[in-house]
Formats: sequence, C-alpha cells, structure tokens
Amino acid sequence: MQKQLQPAYLRPPWGSRPEFVTVSMGGNDIGFKELVMLCVYSIVNPTSPFMTCDDAIARSQRLVNSPDFVNDAMNVIIATLRQGTSRGVPNFKVYVTGYAQFFSERTTQCNTVTFRPTWLRLRAPEYLTLSRRRTLNKIARDLNAGLRQAVMRVNLGFPPNRNRVFFIDYDAQFSSHRFCDRIEPNPDDPQT
Repeated sequence: MQKQLQPAYLRPPWGSRPEFVTVSMGGNDIGFKELVMLCVYSIVNPTSPFMTCDDAIARSQRLVNSPDFVNDAMNVIIATLRQGTSRGVPNFKVYVTGYAQFFSERTTQCNTVTFRPTWLRLRAPEYLTLSRRRTLNKIARDLNAGLRQAVMRVNLGFPPNRNRVFFIDYDAQFSSHRFCDRIEPNPDDPQT
C-alpha cells in the first residue's frame, strides 16, 4: 500500500473541493494477481516462475494477516483524509471499498474444472476444488476484515457519530452470482 502513498496516487483529478473519495486498496499488496494467475488460470508468473499456487496462497495469507497490513491501510486512509481536508473541506469523507468473494462454496460443480486457457499447456492445471475455493474466498474475507479494522481504528480519532471513513462491503450482493454457483457450462468448453 506504500505505492498508494506516492504523490501520483494522492493527486487524482478531484476537482477543487471534493466532498468524498472512494479508495480500493490491498488486493495488489497481498498478491491477488499471483493468486489469479497461479490458482485460477494456471499461468506461470514470469517474475516468479517457480512459485506455485500453494506458495501464492501462503504468501497472501501471511501478508493479509500481518499487523502491517492494517497499519499500512490506516496510513493510506489518513493520507487521503489529509489530502481531502487540505482542499478546504473539513468534513471530507473516505469510502473504502471491500472485495467480493469470487467462488461459490455451495457446489462441487467446479471440482474438476480449471479456468486455464485451452491454448496454454505450460503447467498442470489447478482445479477449483471446493477446498481451493474456500481458501481463496477466506483470503478475500480476511482482506475485508483488515480493511474494516483499519477504517474502525481511523474513526476512533473522530467524535462519536462523526465518522469520516466508511467501509463498503458489497460481498453479499454477489450471493448466487459467483463462479461455480450453479450448473452452467464448463469454462474450458470452447463453446462457452
């Protein structure tokens, strides 16, 4: 999240006196890209060619559950608040968006399915077993918990009922709309 503290990230075209901003953060910091490449698409990561899906999962779990994650998220939120209030908007607000879980944990439909492109045969496919889907979803839930905790801690600095930072959890809106949620064509099928 330190990258988001760089000046280019803190000077978006907000206009002269914005009242609020939305912030999406954390996914890149915990390795979502590697999780998707290795665990969903079975693609070799060119920057870490020997990393496996299990390695990526372990790394993401370690990063998202580190105390540094919440502290870094708080720093981004505080810097964003300062940027907004420096423009003369004393009640500037920050809305931190969460992450939706990608996969259904209700079906076994995808246990023998991979999203690996049919033209790619560089490594054995990673199947989206129920266990794998639960693990990947837990990382998204842990990410949301860390962001929610950062928001709550920043709000402790404001008077009661005067929160200026809000966590937007839209995960429930994806219920019944996740990958592997219902019987549907296999994503590997060229006709899909």
